[in-house]
Amino acid sequence: MTQTGRRVVILHVFRKKTKKTPKHAIQIALTRLKELPS
Repeated sequence: MTQTGRRVVILHVFRKKTKKTPKHAIQIALTRLKELPS
């Protein structure tokens, strides 16, 4: 999730089954964050 101005954008949703966030889920969110218009 990120905030752009007054808008909140959900980048990726997943079900967390362990204490550690999967690297794949983090990578998807970072990729989508980079794709957002500035």
